[in-house]
Amino acid sequence: MQLQIKPHFLYNTLENISALIELDMNDEAVDIISNLSTFYRGALSKGNNIISIRDEISLTESYLKIMKLRYYNIFDYDIICDSNLEHFSCPKLLIQPLVENAIYHGLKNYDDKGKVIVAIEYFNDELKITIEDTGIGMTEDELKKVINGNISSSAKGGFAVKNTIERLKLVYHNNCIFNIKSQKNKGTTITLVIPAIRKDLYKDEYTFS
Repeated sequence: MQLQIKPHFLYNTLENISALIELDMNDEAVDIISNLSTFYRGALSKGNNIISIRDEISLTESYLKIMKLRYYNIFDYDIICDSNLEHFSCPKLLIQPLVENAIYHGLKNYDDKGKVIVAIEYFNDELKITIEDTGIGMTEDELKKVINGNISSSAKGGFAVKNTIERLKLVYHNNCIFNIKSQKNKGTTITLVIPAIRKDLYKDEYTFS
């Protein structure tokens, strides 16, 4: 999944930086370069597969800032997370691919300015992570195709849902929840529920029954 995300995003962003420089939009180019650096620093994360919520939010927000510039502010975003939750852990690139899906499948072809909302909450020793967009939404048939990964290779980000479900099962087994709801012309909401484990207490060999 990480190999699928990084190349096309890097190449397209470098092309955007080149175009901005040619248009003498140097401040915007510098902004994208800074966010691109933050994104890849988080995506690499010294080879760690489990990172802190703080780091996942950081790389996700860097991605959102880049995409806002690339798509001329066709959307706004909010990230809602209490600072005392940032020390918990999650699989690397858990939230960002779902945000990518929201942009490509929900907002890119939306007539009005849309919004992406990422919210992280704590309850009963679990983290509830919600990724919501106000975009075009999906029919029931389209939603099934997304869940099953039956999307053409040209639909960037279309692999994210299926891969996220598989990765959650690998890490947390049955101790996690993945739910997706969508309505045509009203938007899509994805909800993840994972165990709340502090990053400093997480061990790679941690297993769930």
